Amino acid sequence: MSMHGAARHGVGVLVVAYLCASASAQSVSADDRAAIAQLTTSYLAALNACQAEDFADLFVPGTGVFASGFRGRMVGREKLVLLVQSERHCTGEQPARPGGGNSAPAIDIEPTKGGARGVVHLGTAEYEDEYAKTPQGWKIRSEEHTSELQSLRHLVCRLLLEKKK
Repeated sequence: MSMHGAARHGVGVLVVAYLCASASAQSVSADDRAAIAQLTTSYLAALNACQAEDFADLFVPGTGVFASGFRGRMVGREKLVLLVQSERHCTGEQPARPGGGNSAPAIDIEPTKGGARGVVHLGTAEYEDEYAKTPQGWKIRSEEHTSELQSLRHLVCRLLLEKKK
């Protein structure tokens, strides 16, 4: 197969994979969207108030993940508790964060096969979340924090990781 033919074949495979993933994605109802928005509000409140256990409870038990370029990757409740406890505004190294109100920031939510994916834009930071609907309600399966400075590097890394799959 020529390089051109291989490239066309690769693009075709990607299109079919995307269509199959979209077709098997569950829908996200208005109630689900409201619950995910409340989850985000609770996340911000727990983090701002240094409520480490409440923060960790918002993630899928045992397997919830938080990742960022400067904090690394934390998996599981114990690591998520330690993450909040080590935040500079929680250790006293920086002033406390303002409360932020009771409303959730805008979230771009789309259904996925295993739940939902959301992107939250907060100033110069972006959070890409994967949500799972559990018997206890919606939880964060994984969250990836990207700052404005990391976004180009993040995109390149993500493309390389996707290529390896």
